[in-house]
Amino acid sequence: LDLAGTGPGTVTLKANDNDVNFTFGSVTATGTGAKTLALGLGYSGNGDREAMIFLGGISNSSDASPTSLTVSYGTGGNANRYLSLVGNSTFTGSISLTSFNGPGYLTIGGRRTRSTNDEGSGTLAGGSYPGDVALGAKTILHFNSLAAQNMSGAISGAGSVDLDGSGTVTLSGLNTHSGNTIVQGGSALVLADNGGMTLYPANGGSSNKITGGGSATINGDFTIDTSAVTAVGGSWTLVDVASKSFGGTFTVAGAGWMETADVWTNVVGASTWTFTEATGMLTLSTKAVFTSFAVTPGSAGGINNSANTIQLYVPVGTDLATLAPTFTLSSGACDQTSGVVPTPNFSGGP
Repeated sequence: LDLAGTGPGTVTLKANDNDVNFTFGSVTATGTGAKTLALGLGYSGNGDREAMIFLGGISNSSDASPTSLTVSYGTGGNANRYLSLVGNSTFTGSISLTSFNGPGYLTIGGRRTRSTNDEGSGTLAGGSYPGDVALGAKTILHFNSLAAQNMSGAISGAGSVDLDGSGTVTLSGLNTHSGNTIVQGGSALVLADNGGMTLYPANGGSSNKITGGGSATINGDFTIDTSAVTAVGGSWTLVDVASKSFGGTFTVAGAGWMETADVWTNVVGASTWTFTEATGMLTLSTKAVFTSFAVTPGSAGGINNSANTIQLYVPVGTDLATLAPTFTLSSGACDQTSGVVPTPNFSGGP
């Protein structure tokens, strides 16, 4: 297959048939200008479990303009579909994967079909790929090569990354994919010093993580996005790979995070986030906070537990000394009648 012609353009190739392997050689690009190779597997009707296999590499254009790869997996059925880049590809454009139904695999270096999962020796861009990779939901970027691979672009989207070969995969870009990074037994992951990975804890204990029976060396940065957590406590596994190590350059990035003896903490209002390198666990603990507060006469308070403030509105002329508060706490109890009652600090209104 040759991507010829002058100027930018797209070549679309579709395959559709149950349990069939479509095998190609290399993809040259004798034309000029940026090119896109758009592949479709199971694009219509009964296409399930089919595979595209490229035994040779995919190249950039003859004038060094980048070739990009887009892959669409299936419009019918929920079965797996497979694309394997077995050869040594030299293209440097981006990769984008989209699945409409079942899982869609892009295997680098080896060959994966419904009946095989063989390690090979192929790489992207000679083992140092600079392009970005966008992973749609249910898509899997699958490395199965005995050769080392460095990925310096950003891996993003809802899909997963799966390391299955003996060649070490190094992530040196700022990666934000929300699926798991799976390191199979016999495989090795390195998060480089200049690389990063975003983790997404959520209510109910769900979070993407680095997991599997292989090894992970983490020298780069974690960004922990806690925006989906509304609970006042909990724990999340961020790293439970069989063999893990955190280098001296590892950090938890973002405002407020501080490290003491390989334990990272971030205090936000009444909440304390803790990430422990030895366990790979993130925990959240919260002091008792107001969950409701009101006064009579007046209205319900607007509670800001991060700023430790409550905003209240009372009728003009109210004697503040007569206000009767009612409130609930997230945990524990408070005896309003014991101890010294502090002088109220009122601000922000007449």
